[in-house]
Amino acid sequence: MIRQRAEYIIKMKAGAVIPLFPGDKFASHAPSRPNQAFGPFVDNVLKHIAVGFDLPYEMLMKDFTKGSYSAIRAAFMSMWKTAATARYWLQTQFLDVVYDLWLEEAVALGDVVAPGFYERRRAWTRAKWIFDGKGWLDPVREAQASQLRLATGLSTYEDEAAEQGRDWEEIFEQRAAEQAYMRELGLDLNAMIQTVAIAPQMQEEKSAEDESGE
Repeated sequence: MIRQRAEYIIKMKAGAVIPLFPGDKFASHAPSRPNQAFGPFVDNVLKHIAVGFDLPYEMLMKDFTKGSYSAIRAAFMSMWKTAATARYWLQTQFLDVVYDLWLEEAVALGDVVAPGFYERRRAWTRAKWIFDGKGWLDPVREAQASQLRLATGLSTYEDEAAEQGRDWEEIFEQRAAEQAYMRELGLDLNAMIQTVAIAPQMQEEKSAEDESGE
């Protein structure tokens, strides 16, 4: 019987009905799993996947319900460093190269006038790329931090605007147009500026209360 079972070979093929060995019985498999541990198991797997992509778990899953403001901000800053590295690679290895070749061809065809292009190629092809904005987790505090960086000379309007995905020249041109129109309508600019300046202080107190209640 043992030798016969050893010689019993089943060949799988399409549409085949597989007979059992004489004396064997068929029993269905119960696909049970520890349901209580399934959630933590999946979360642990996703955390390892996030590490592999160099991303925080919160950003990978878009789940911001399991951490405090400080933890979520730390995850956001970590993700931003990863995004900045990817953007730097995209800029230096693709965007700058394509723009340089495009501008050279445009100059050669006469579509763009660039005197001394080949002597001052770097000056003509130098560009600063504006990507999607970083966004704000706490608009009041981050706006105040931006204002402080400008006041201390640690940043520029160009850098601050680019971090939010905007062009500083377009901002100033729009502000100038709005202020000119307000003066044309006889609106008091100083009164409106003072009104806007009061709002961040009130919002800051509310944010402090919200954070202390975590």
